[in-house]
Amino acid sequence: MSEELDHVCPQSYECKILVTLEVIGGKWKGIILFHLMNGPLRFNELKRRIPAVTQRMLTLQLRELESDGIVSRHIYRQIPPKVDYTLTPFGESLKPLIDEMRNWGEKYENILLTERNKETQEHEPSQV
Repeated sequence: MSEELDHVCPQSYECKILVTLEVIGGKWKGIILFHLMNGPLRFNELKRRIPAVTQRMLTLQLRELESDGIVSRHIYRQIPPKVDYTLTPFGESLKPLIDEMRNWGEKYENILLTERNKETQEHEPSQV
């Protein structure tokens, strides 16, 4: 982080947005949390619902969420073993935030796509 940004948003978690982004930031955590909002899911079910995520990345993201106390992993003592993931009460507190992120994306998706298309067209070489 640059010195300027450190001054505005120091790493000591004085910047509350940084705290939130540390927990749910990244490409997959928000999507994982969205899918867990309706109840427990097994690893392979999460993988099916998020086909673009690699198995390794899904494992890493779930471990980080578990380490932060957002997700819990429940191991059933049976054969074959069964493991599922669920939001903890702490993780449940993120539901309104995840819902708002989804709502914002739904509302502004077309505007963002239009702007990105304009920018792409502006940077493409013109056909002669």
